[in-house]
Amino acid sequence: ARAFISSVAEGDIDGAVKLAGRVLAADKSNRVARLVIGVHDLKLKKYAAAQASFDKSVRGPITDLVGTLLSGWAAYGAGHGRAAVANIDKLTGPAWYPIFKDLHAGMIDELSGRQKDAGMRFARAYKLDDSMLRVVQAYAHWLSINKDDKAAEAVYETFDKKLPRHPLVE
Repeated sequence: ARAFISSVAEGDIDGAVKLAGRVLAADKSNRVARLVIGVHDLKLKKYAAAQASFDKSVRGPITDLVGTLLSGWAAYGAGHGRAAVANIDKLTGPAWYPIFKDLHAGMIDELSGRQKDAGMRFARAYKLDDSMLRVVQAYAHWLSINKDDKAAEAVYETFDKKLPRHPLVE
């Protein structure tokens, strides 16, 4: 189990995947091992297997959120974008969940061609935290494509006032 956690912490996902199977043989309820195997299956486009692993990984605020979001991406990959967003929306938890739920649901909506829904999600996430880089990028990008460049520039300018000269924003 320690070698598995060390592999995950060091970013050695291939090693972690190999060890995750051994960890699960000893502890079928190990949530981190389920997440690692699920991510590996997602990478291999084994969406149903990934969803099954993610569903078994939930049972705590971080694993509930991560497992649900990853399961949503697996559902999207399998062609079920609306179901992915619906499942993300069902998740309840701490006060910090909504920003992640809206960001990921917005990205799935955008990729699924539901631009109006994506814009609503990105706007809500942005209202929750206008200093979170990924939210700023997603919302400004959506604005530049679906609304106008001036609105997108305003989002970046607001961010630049909070965190000047960020290389990704510049």
